Amino acid sequence: NRCRHHLYHRDGSVSSNDSTSSSSNDLRVDDEQDEASSSLYAAQVEHLQDYEEALFDSCRDILINKEATLTKQLRKIVKQV
Repeated sequence: NRCRHHLYHRDGSVSSNDSTSSSSNDLRVDDEQDEASSSLYAAQVEHLQDYEEALFDSCRDILINKEATLTKQLRKIVKQV
């Protein structure tokens, strides 16, 4: 009774892993791939957090500058009236 696992990849391809023929080398390779995937995921999360911080800072700067610009424009309008 063989159990076959199908792995679906991002490119749409499918690979299968026959669990009855798993060797310690296969498990070691799987562990290394899991570790590499985890490391890549952590790097992507860190990159997104850096991006989020930069975006937040940019938005804050825009709002601060916008407030000063609007204040100047309002003063001009008030002086004209």
